[in-house]
Amino acid sequence: MRHLPSLKVLIAVAGFLRIFAGCRIAADERLDAVLDDFESRHPGFRCVRPGNLHVTICFLGEIPDEVAGDFADCLTEQFVDVPEFDAAIGGPGGFPASGRASIVWLSVTPTETFTRLNARCVEAAEVLGLNTEERPFHPHLTIARMPARRRRWRRPAKPPACADIREFAEDWSNEPVSIQRISSVTVFSSQLAPGGSIYRPLREIPLASADPKSH
Repeated sequence: MRHLPSLKVLIAVAGFLRIFAGCRIAADERLDAVLDDFESRHPGFRCVRPGNLHVTICFLGEIPDEVAGDFADCLTEQFVDVPEFDAAIGGPGGFPASGRASIVWLSVTPTETFTRLNARCVEAAEVLGLNTEERPFHPHLTIARMPARRRRWRRPAKPPACADIREFAEDWSNEPVSIQRISSVTVFSSQLAPGGSIYRPLREIPLASADPKSH
């Protein structure tokens, strides 16, 4: 049987990109330990690959590919006075709840700078006439997702299965997992794929140096 391309593939071919802005997170020794521990306890989840770890600042969804470049240009102007900063990554949680999680995340301290970055992204999107997520911004680091269950012909897709991660969350809840230096924001395109989303960096936008000697 010949398989036709999905709607999302057709959108990409037609000149649209699924766009978001985020801060890259580097996997260090302690963060690796958390990821390895979770994967060993819950092999049914699909863990985020270390090179894909990020904190989403603003999600735009599908937009014309030429507008993605305009968005990155706007952010370059918006971030010129936003200084680099340290981000504290803390204990785990799950969505919709730790007792029945389909998405697992690590908490990220919601600093004023994170809020400022999100506000600047929303402002840049509004200038270009783009929509952003309406839900309140809460920085977090997604580390794993439960794969969606396969859909049957002419039947709606079933929601992903859930798992109880409360024991894992409790074991890693006592102290910060990692302290990360955030020195840039990256505009990514995201392509949904059976093995997990594929992220492609389109533009890395540096933040202002916190070192007064560099000015």
